[in-house]
Parts: sequence; structure tokens; C-alpha cells
Amino acid sequence: FGEFSYEIDNLIPLTLFTANLFLMAGSAIATVAATVAAIRRHNGERLLLAGIGASVLASYLLFNLRYPFCCSMDYRYAVGTSLIGALMLSLVQERLSHGKAGKAVALATEIVLTVFAAASIVMYTNIV
Repeated sequence: FGEFSYEIDNLIPLTLFTANLFLMAGSAIATVAATVAAIRRHNGERLLLAGIGASVLASYLLFNLRYPFCCSMDYRYAVGTSLIGALMLSLVQERLSHGKAGKAVALATEIVLTVFAAASIVMYTNIV
């Protein structure tokens, strides 16, 4: 969690890390699903959005491979991927929200987002 020191129980960082893994996996799956749907429907706007997100993420990953000992806070250069992932997640959720399985996925995502937000507030307001 950066180069800072935290005086907090390990449960909070573990919760934050785990929730983040679920959100990253969900947004990656949603991005692939939304991209496939955009290709099938010939939706250039969503395809462009997915392309921008993929190019920013690829650039960030290449940067980390070329300069592996740089500051971990360099993610700030790729924050756009989080925004695009969240947008893609919301687009897919909108389509899935009609069936029982889709509603369950939407509810699970909302719960994980709430846990992530709460853990973030607790974690980052306790910086020493």
C-alpha cells in the first residue's frame, strides 16, 4: 500500500486487497464482454473506449516491465483504466440486471464496492 506506514489491524488491508481483486476480475471480464458485444453490434463508441483502456493498461504494464524498481505509486499514470473498468462493469451490469443471475451478480458487485469503499476510508484515514 505504498511507501507509508499504517498502524492498523491486518484485516483492513487484507479486506481492501481482496475486494480489489474481485473488482479487478469483474471489470476485466466486463471489459471483454462489452468489447465482444461492441464488435457484434458495431458500436464504435464502446469499442473505442475499450481500446483506450487496453492501450493505457498495456502502456502501464510495459512501463513496469522496463523500469521494475520505480515507485509503486506510479499507478497514478494509469488511473484511467480504473475508470474505464468501472464504466464497463456498469454497462455489463445494466444488461444483466433483468434475470435472477444478473441481479445476483449486480448485488454482489454492489456489496464488494461498498466493502472496498469502507475499507479504503478506514485504511487511508489512518496514515501515520
